Amino acid sequence: MVFNYEALDDKGNEVKDAIEAVDSGDAIKKIRNKDLFPTKVVKQKDESKGRFAMITKAVISFLEQKVKGIKRHAKEENLLIAHTVKLSTLPMITKKLARKILSIKKIA
Repeated sequence: MVFNYEALDDKGNEVKDAIEAVDSGDAIKKIRNKDLFPTKVVKQKDESKGRFAMITKAVISFLEQKVKGIKRHAKEENLLIAHTVKLSTLPMITKKLARKILSIKKIA
């Protein structure tokens, strides 16, 4: 099962993430093993959507950083980018990519 959680790190910063565990007790134990103090642990309703959402979020973040980096580099070098990708199209692209990844390899 996948559990969404909120926790505090050793400096008091809030951390939000998801973790796979057998039950909520196992999830809490795994969160504590990461040196975090769990404040909220909730089972996700649909595991496949949870994994898909985690992959999609990671891919979107990665692509946004790459696009920003390319734009920054182009600006520094006074280059004109001939083809651009609107950030609004990234979710669609990443959903397709995440589906491909999930179909190729089962995410643990």
